[in-house]
Amino acid sequence: MTTVAIVRCEDYEPKRVEDAVRQALDLLGGLGRVVRPGQKVLLKPNLLRAAPPERAVTTHPTIIRAAVAAVREAGAIAWVGDSPGGVQWNVTDRVLEESGVGPAAKEAGAEIKDFDAGATDIIECPDATVLKKFALARAVREADIVVSLGKLKTHCQTLYSGAVKNLLGCLPGGGKIRVHQLAPKARQLWAAFLDIYAVVRPRLALIDGVLGMEGEGPSHGKVRHLGLLIASEDSVAADAVACRIIGYPPKAVALLKQAEERGLGTGDLAKIEVVGLPVEEAAVSDFVRPSNFAFEVIPGFLMKLIGRGVSVEPEIVQELCKKCGLCQRSCPADAIERHEGLVIDQARCVRCFCCHELCPHDAIALKRSWFIRLYDYMRHKRKRRRDKADAPHS
Repeated sequence: MTTVAIVRCEDYEPKRVEDAVRQALDLLGGLGRVVRPGQKVLLKPNLLRAAPPERAVTTHPTIIRAAVAAVREAGAIAWVGDSPGGVQWNVTDRVLEESGVGPAAKEAGAEIKDFDAGATDIIECPDATVLKKFALARAVREADIVVSLGKLKTHCQTLYSGAVKNLLGCLPGGGKIRVHQLAPKARQLWAAFLDIYAVVRPRLALIDGVLGMEGEGPSHGKVRHLGLLIASEDSVAADAVACRIIGYPPKAVALLKQAEERGLGTGDLAKIEVVGLPVEEAAVSDFVRPSNFAFEVIPGFLMKLIGRGVSVEPEIVQELCKKCGLCQRSCPADAIERHEGLVIDQARCVRCFCCHELCPHDAIALKRSWFIRLYDYMRHKRKRRRDKADAPHS
């Protein structure tokens, strides 16, 4: 049976984080089960874009510091590497600096690997579902062990971002946008992420859920304190437990079923042994879901009946837009045009929400249709009624 460890970690005080990381690893049998002295261990954080650690956009620097320390204590060589989101070059240093990950990694004794600046290998995968051929950062192939240091967040397209999705950053530069071009829908996108996962095969996942993100993640949602670390040698299982903690029904996240069907991991909670903090104690009942959550839980026949009543569209807020053009360069559908300002052509838009995810100015809003607004209202109304019933009576 697959094992997933849940450990309480209330804040990012360095000693508390170090102890929590050590506890999580010990619950899995110790880092020595995975890492041998002299091996090169690549720690892959979530470095989506430049943002301070308190925004919960990126893996927190104290998690990086603790993970690097654990690797070095095991006698191995620690690398920290990633490629930030979007079509951007020469930004990795800024992302590392603003997120605090760069200084933390260096202080702890790790070597930084900039995937955008380093060499790449062309990987051919004839058995893949979506990505038959893609460029992968060479450092990923050169490492003996890959560890996914994901961040627990919602996601406006795939609903959830954690250990498996974190590996998209192993594709340098425009490779990530190509993935969105080939897989415009959430289920296709999870299939592509699993194609990457099948190649990278991380030996360990550690998800930073001390501060997570709810709502319109993965970069513009609200910070949510959960006070948790989740660890497993199976990244899919770690994600399955994380989804249970934030209240997602199993059918909502296509990753879990697809991974089981492809033999890439355990997504069925009945096959997972949770050690440390019980799931019931870690779970939260009011985690705010992204606007497109209804797409993944409403039956297909009902979706056809409702039609255009179910939609979420990205819209540029002109008074906030700085016209930097990052959204336009990163749009996989070429659906953003520049006139007097930047405008989204909704006919060409594939609803991947890359523009919303990557905009550094909070200038992309998500416009919800009437049915989505009604669905959210009814769900919140039920929650308020349930909370009122559960409240102690004086």
